[in-house]
Amino acid sequence: MSRYVRFVLRHRALVLAVCALVTFAAVAMLSQAVVASSVGKLFFGESPAFLRYLERVRQFGTDDVIILAIEDLDVLDPATLDRLEAATDAIRDNAEVERITSILSAQRVRVIDGTLTAKSYATEARAHPERKDALLADLIADELAGGLLISKDGRSTVMIVELYVDAGRPAEDGPALVAHFVDALIAAGFPAERIHRAGFTAIMSEMLVQTDYTFKTIFPAVVLVLLLVVWVMFRRLWPVAIAMGISLIAVLWTMGISVAIDREISIMHSITPIVILIVGFSDVIHLCSAYLLELSHGKGKDDAILASADDVGRACFYTSLTTFFGFVGMSFVPTPVFRALGIILGSGVAIALLLAVTVVPIIFSFMRQPKPWRVGATSRVQAALDRVLNAMSNAATRHPWTVIGAFVVAFGFSVYGLAHLEIDAAFTERLADDNQLVRDTDFFEEHFTPSNLMQVYVQATGPGVVEAVDDDEFGDLSMDDPDFEDFEDSGEPVAQTGKNALFEPSLFARLAQLQRQIEARDDVISVTSLIDLYERMHKELTAGQPEAGALPTTRRGLSEYALLFELGGGQNLDRLVDFDRRTAVLSLRLKNEAAREARVTGDAVHALAKETLGADAEVEPSGIVYLMGDWLDEVISGQRRGLIFTFTAIAIFMCIGLRSVRVGLWSMVPNALPLLMLGGILGLLWDKVDSDNLILAMLAIGIGVDDTVHFMMRYKIEAARTADRRLALQRTFDFAGRAIVMTTVVLGAGFAPMMLSDYVTTARLGSLLPLTLTLALVADLLLVPALVMVGPLSFPKGPQSPPAGPEPAR
Repeated sequence: MSRYVRFVLRHRALVLAVCALVTFAAVAMLSQAVVASSVGKLFFGESPAFLRYLERVRQFGTDDVIILAIEDLDVLDPATLDRLEAATDAIRDNAEVERITSILSAQRVRVIDGTLTAKSYATEARAHPERKDALLADLIADELAGGLLISKDGRSTVMIVELYVDAGRPAEDGPALVAHFVDALIAAGFPAERIHRAGFTAIMSEMLVQTDYTFKTIFPAVVLVLLLVVWVMFRRLWPVAIAMGISLIAVLWTMGISVAIDREISIMHSITPIVILIVGFSDVIHLCSAYLLELSHGKGKDDAILASADDVGRACFYTSLTTFFGFVGMSFVPTPVFRALGIILGSGVAIALLLAVTVVPIIFSFMRQPKPWRVGATSRVQAALDRVLNAMSNAATRHPWTVIGAFVVAFGFSVYGLAHLEIDAAFTERLADDNQLVRDTDFFEEHFTPSNLMQVYVQATGPGVVEAVDDDEFGDLSMDDPDFEDFEDSGEPVAQTGKNALFEPSLFARLAQLQRQIEARDDVISVTSLIDLYERMHKELTAGQPEAGALPTTRRGLSEYALLFELGGGQNLDRLVDFDRRTAVLSLRLKNEAAREARVTGDAVHALAKETLGADAEVEPSGIVYLMGDWLDEVISGQRRGLIFTFTAIAIFMCIGLRSVRVGLWSMVPNALPLLMLGGILGLLWDKVDSDNLILAMLAIGIGVDDTVHFMMRYKIEAARTADRRLALQRTFDFAGRAIVMTTVVLGAGFAPMMLSDYVTTARLGSLLPLTLTLALVADLLLVPALVMVGPLSFPKGPQSPPAGPEPAR
């Protein structure tokens, strides 16, 4: 490292010029960035299941909807309907909107003078205002509208805005879309305070609002906190200026590389500037602290620069390697955005180190030699730190087995908490309880059937249409044609296709049975499908015929019902069954929005459907929430592989850096414990932990291991100078212990402003990550020296007498 620093100092003007050019190039690259993160790119990539989902939703309609509720209305009053229609027209003008469903389109199926008719409730309410109350009661009782388009008390209604299927639509367009739709309702005369939002797109939009808040509010807060903390620790401005300058340049370079890889910056990148800024501060603080300590030991300016860069720079090199592999572990998650995030964060750590060990010595060389560290106000801060370090050093060296026993107990509690850890993802639970969207969700859950949707597609595999071969008399003939019986007895050769296969009576009856079985499940609120429409029609058409049953029992009857509905003015049949009458969709509303639970429900329904329908149909669960559950299983599996890779890589580098396999492997114990304790805390405090919190583990291992590296590498140096382990540890505490306490304070304080976010994952980064880093610090300052004293982390004995030179003041 000293050779590199000497080279840098000899060519400092050239080095600074190159750094300036790279910085300008990064800024130019950032100017080409586009903020965009589609759902497909964020989560699914080229997943075959997601591509199949896109095919299905293009055919039957998407669950990518924005749901808007309006409360406290006279729902079927003509004036209300007029305002709702005006808002509908305004929203429909948006190019992203494919279809709008509301009480304006809700249809009332009846038989009038022997003819089946399907008219909207709104049309009848306008034509017969005196029957408004009766129509409202029918609307609430309607299986396809009650609890879905109108509230249970009949005082609120919803508008479901269905967007065109576009896997590449930037999620960043969501907030503008939601705002446009809400503005349309306000412009139509609905009060803003009575409008509520729901749906996956609305949730994603609110997350983007919180991402914007992170960039515009939390990031500046992090900067201010870091500046204040560093100033308090050093009580001089130059460490503050150096740390801020180096870290901001590291952020620019990192984001420039990110844009070079992919111009689209996603919402997942919002934590990158904060993480790189804080890591950059940590590297610079170690160098500044070592430089001042070397000066306080009597070394001249040039020698102090080289010594600090040599000792701390080497440790920083290994910490950057371990942090790099900690972040790269994220790339094991089989999702494009996680792979990119792991590479970008890993690259950012390397950049922060490169800038620190390159530019900081150059800045030191230009500066006048600083005043002694322990002069003035700084001495009081350092004196307080001395007392803390002395207390921890004494506890660890005098009572090592007590310290180890305490950590064994903590390990036991951690394992107990981990056994209760359950990981899932519920998107509204990622927002704070007082967030407006969460309050809107609470309103929906109170007044409507929850909109946690999952689709089950049932495709009949049996024969349907019968074609006569070489016989012009019959030609193409449906099994439902009145002449089918004559044809069936004619003995002519036939060819069969799948059209109308769904209307095989036995299969259709079993499909109705399947729907009832699904509705009976504890995790399902309701199921809507073609079955509901047919049962309503059959009830109307067979009124007064108690023997008629719930559904038609012939192919002809089932086929005719679809035709009767459309001839009677019915709409949106294509949302329930395909044109060939071969595939139907069952829409399930789940009690819980948790993705992994939805996956379990979907798999159970699939098994139930195969048992009920047998070989006569193919069954396919689908939907965003269901796919998310499958994706989460892959994420968790990828995170597990990433953690194994990270621990293995870090262990290897610890063995190399410490020149001892035994010491390197044992040094992983204090690194593993904070992660175990984090998992235990999560398992004990929360019933379910959102999958987003898994990033905590990667960040914690990536950053937390740095303190162990700095402590152990300094102890290795001191152990080579004296055979007295206690004296070597005392010197290590003074040199490295001081720096790692300071950097942990900086890291914790830097992440703390993230608690201001309404996005729970970001807020937990601001609370749980500092907690984990503090636990890592405690392990490094108590458990590591205790393990040194009892043997596992000890190095071969050095000389019997301490080296020449003044002892550091304590």
